[in-house]
Amino acid sequence: MKTIAIIHLGYIGDVINSSPVCLELKRNYPDAKIIFITIPQSLETAKCLPGIDKVLIYDKKDAHKGLFNLLKIVKSFGIKEKIDLAVILNESIRSAFLAFLLGAKIRTGRDSQLRGFLLTHKIPHTKEEQDMRIHVSEHYMRVLRPIGLYNQDYAFGFNYSQDDIDYIDSLLSENNALNKEIVGLCPCARFEDKNWDADEAVKFINYINTNDNRRVLLVGSKSTSGFAEEIRKRGIDNFIDLSCKTSVSQLAALISRFKVLITTDTGPAHLAYTLKIPTVTLFYHNVPEKWGPKSREINRVIVSPNKSVISADSVIFELKDLFKDAFAD
Repeated sequence: MKTIAIIHLGYIGDVINSSPVCLELKRNYPDAKIIFITIPQSLETAKCLPGIDKVLIYDKKDAHKGLFNLLKIVKSFGIKEKIDLAVILNESIRSAFLAFLLGAKIRTGRDSQLRGFLLTHKIPHTKEEQDMRIHVSEHYMRVLRPIGLYNQDYAFGFNYSQDDIDYIDSLLSENNALNKEIVGLCPCARFEDKNWDADEAVKFINYINTNDNRRVLLVGSKSTSGFAEEIRKRGIDNFIDLSCKTSVSQLAALISRFKVLITTDTGPAHLAYTLKIPTVTLFYHNVPEKWGPKSREINRVIVSPNKSVISADSVIFELKDLFKDAFAD
């Protein structure tokens, strides 16, 4: 294999969970050029995946929407090399058709949405997978099974640089937190109904602040910035807000400094799982068996019954269980 294309038209958390596929392909074909094709929102994330040599953007919802634009984008990719293998991680017919148009000799993916005729190597879309009873990373890894590359002992990976580390050290120094024990908090997700309750977050921050050597640090997107303002309105300002102040690779460097991350089911959670940082993840909608941490050794999950409020007490209980005496009253 000289050139391999991985097609994944998903969001940040999905793309992070494809890192085992990237690692396995690079391990088996160390001299191959591996191209990752994804959507604009996942560009920076894909650039940090191990083993990836080039990232190309397919804007399925805007610039490249529709069949005509799909034909145009293949030409605009400017891939001069013949693609020997396309690994298709999505179940859509669009992603399989893209692999076909790219002229990939071998095209492996799931036989779903009547797209089997576009694949040269395929696996069934099992009921277990459709019912979300396997982890998302395992879901992706199985796509390598028809070409003999499936590895049940797969690993995760995510790259960040020394420049990223230096930038984070500078931010922490500016906030007098360089030598503090940092408790990360990602209270918001892409969908508002997955956000943590602000009043419970206040209770949690007050609890953490009883230890002078600890600081709560907020991460996330614009919604987290708004969440920080809501907390301040409740009279709490003893926390660090670094939402919208890091790139994806810088965020990874920051999360690597956390003692623990309290998070909703969103991108930073998957970064923490990959970087082996302890987590407590709050689930309101998604299935933890698929989207939660693959290992529960250093990770805890709280599922909201009937989408009700998850209390600060529940989070603190899981922290105490995870760290034993470290978070005792």
